[in-house]
Amino acid sequence: MTTTPDAVPLPCGTRLEKFELLEFMGQGGGGICYIAIDHQLGREVVIKEHFPRGLCMRKSGTAMVYPTQEQAYAASLQAFCRGARILGGLNHAGIAKIHEVFSACGTAFGVMEMVDGLSLRDWMAQKPSVKRIVHVLQSVLSTLRYMHGLGVIHRDIKPDNI
Repeated sequence: MTTTPDAVPLPCGTRLEKFELLEFMGQGGGGICYIAIDHQLGREVVIKEHFPRGLCMRKSGTAMVYPTQEQAYAASLQAFCRGARILGGLNHAGIAKIHEVFSACGTAFGVMEMVDGLSLRDWMAQKPSVKRIVHVLQSVLSTLRYMHGLGVIHRDIKPDNI
């Protein structure tokens, strides 16, 4: 993930409710991801900030998110929160658990479990054996089968998200 001129990530040390941002992870089309500490439970989490590319902006030095296209931003914010509620109801070893969603700074934040490891893209760069690749892909397919069985479609399956 990279940054774009309209995406100014929040600085490390920013407090959002009980969470403190520790590290910027990157940005995709729908948001900015951070590693954070949950001070109440004393655990690291991943926080995804709703920050859809082209629909909002943040002025450098501020935390507030300002829509640049009001209706489209409102629709994407509603979809972000709806997606978080759906993910919150899923229970599968191949899906990172979502702990909560909250509003702050004119946007929403989804708090997810921290999963250590490599993305599929980075793992494949290590040139694993065919047997290991087959095993991992079977796990991915099992996860997708579970989701699809519940009527949930991911819509952004790519090596960086696995």
